[in-house]
Amino acid sequence: MQVSYNWLKEYVEIDLSAEALAEKMTRAGVAVEHVIPTNKGVSGVVTALVLDKTPVPDTHLNLCHVTTDGENNIQVVCGAPNVEAGQKVAFATVGAELPDGIKIKKAKLRGVESNGMICSAKELGIEPDQIPPEQKDGILVLPADTLLGQPITEILDLDDYILELDLTPNRSDCLSVLNVAREIGTLLGKEVCLPQLTYQEDQDDVNDLVKAEISAPELCHRYAGKMIRGVKIQPSPFWLQHRLQCAGMRPINNIVDVTNYVMMEYGQPLHAFDYHELAEHRIHVRTANADENIVTLDGQERQLNEEMLLICDGARAVAVAGVMGGENTEVTEKTTDVFIEAAYFNPVSVRRTSTKLGLRSEASIRFEKGINMENYEEVEMFYSRYSDGEEAQVTICDIYGDGRFGCRTFLYRAGKLQVYYVEITWQEGGVPILSHTSVWDLEEIRLTEKGYFIYTNKIKISHGNLREHYRIKPLAEDCRALTEKYISGLSYIDYNLLT
Repeated sequence: MQVSYNWLKEYVEIDLSAEALAEKMTRAGVAVEHVIPTNKGVSGVVTALVLDKTPVPDTHLNLCHVTTDGENNIQVVCGAPNVEAGQKVAFATVGAELPDGIKIKKAKLRGVESNGMICSAKELGIEPDQIPPEQKDGILVLPADTLLGQPITEILDLDDYILELDLTPNRSDCLSVLNVAREIGTLLGKEVCLPQLTYQEDQDDVNDLVKAEISAPELCHRYAGKMIRGVKIQPSPFWLQHRLQCAGMRPINNIVDVTNYVMMEYGQPLHAFDYHELAEHRIHVRTANADENIVTLDGQERQLNEEMLLICDGARAVAVAGVMGGENTEVTEKTTDVFIEAAYFNPVSVRRTSTKLGLRSEASIRFEKGINMENYEEVEMFYSRYSDGEEAQVTICDIYGDGRFGCRTFLYRAGKLQVYYVEITWQEGGVPILSHTSVWDLEEIRLTEKGYFIYTNKIKISHGNLREHYRIKPLAEDCRALTEKYISGLSYIDYNLLT
């Protein structure tokens, strides 16, 4: 497990250096094997604007003029194929230093004077396997709104340290940044500040967006999902890319990067499907058929056996559950709508599948060790915090392997999130029993003669028989509709019945 020192500081106040923190954590039983500075020796590199580009005759080079302050122009020769006028770039001024002791001096290339260097990501010390695909060849192109003259170490968050943890088998809880922060908070006696969850949902009818069922409940104890519409596929902001790089992961695009970011933050793996590539817009969790195969996201065809758990759509396998997604529903630059998966898969099943296929991923590592089955908040906050898009109302599959059926309602008041969790168990004869309720940010909790009642402006729920105590809408109609949906095997929840 690798984690950014600066990322940890967002959640807990740390008044120790990275080295001192590492020593304290190691003494407490969470061994930090290495403390690795992310700045490999970069100084004097600032952001600049490429003003023009002119080919140097008989060479592959280009003569460019850049500015770091909007007033003074600097002549520089660049051989990168992707340099263009109007780009914001990382510019090493004369006297700047780069990794491996390289110092930038005035030079002449093919007889043309060059006063600096436009840098690539590799030249700034970023590991090749952590560079986004679009930045691998040529110079590093920065976002158009980047201010001029800013140190590149600040823009790319290079003044950071990677804490490389050597976790023992009993400390798999530290496979999430938040839990590492909690550990540090305990050691330092400091409060941990958790991420705030805020977002908006539209009011569209979502009953027909996604339908899901679990045919192997002993291997998938819980499956939850969310629809996100109107996404724009683009590179992630550099701060997010940096944190994934610190974790040893390569940035891909904003959708995939956010799922990985949330996995690292919470320890809950997520997966994003291109919604329009899901046949019949269905999700079916089942074991593989004999001799079934799937091409995974790494481009490899995988031969499956009947013990392996799959995520399928209405026609084929689209993911190896808990291990890796399929190429056939991959998020691409053409994707506009995505379905986000968060689930709890049997640890033994994931480990056997991963071993049999010779395929180990960050997701499988976490599923193998067992995750928190109740840890679903990161699905709800996914797009609100890190991505651009118009959110659709939730259609969530929230089914437990033992037949229980969980429902969640989200309300917002004065900028504060209120979460209501209702767990329903069906008795023989189809009688729904409200077996458990939970709530956060309550206005009032009052104990009455009939049990605990939860009060807000909209919801009043209690323990007991659903028909007697569920007083939001006319009870008989609601309970009948909810029961019929469950019994018919549609396996999804109409949240309008709960609000």
